Amino acid sequence: MGDADDPAFTFVMTVSTRRSPYFASKKKKKKKKEKETEFSGEDITTKKKVAETWDPPKWTPPRSPFNLIQEDLFHDPWKLLVATIFLNRTDGKRAVPLATRFLDRWPTPERLLEAASEDDIADLMRPLGLHRRRAANLVRFTREHEILASRSRYPCCSCYR
Repeated sequence: MGDADDPAFTFVMTVSTRRSPYFASKKKKKKKKEKETEFSGEDITTKKKVAETWDPPKWTPPRSPFNLIQEDLFHDPWKLLVATIFLNRTDGKRAVPLATRFLDRWPTPERLLEAASEDDIADLMRPLGLHRRRAANLVRFTREHEILASRSRYPCCSCYR
């Protein structure tokens, strides 16, 4: 396998090196490069102002007939992450009540990091299975969320504040 004399290998190599007719022409690529150079000319203060003034879209997703918990939590990325961790490899009948209890007990990432230990979280998640791994991942993701939310230079993270 992987020998250059093998006919299947050379066929794959010739197919992968062919250029698709659907790729953009060189003229379009030059225009993209020009836009990048125009944007890179801005100073850091301008980028910071853009990040501070960026407002997340005021869009509400349509409701489905299934009454999904994700539809109730779409406005808060951290709560949505918590719900998906609870729902991973678990049916909603068992996961949703526990996720609701979890969010009632620790409604914000700050409260979770201050007041909860991994053992407390794992005890709450015990009926779902994989409770220790889920608890460790939840604490790790919450810490990473807080780090990203504290950085103001990324417009996508300013909506977490």
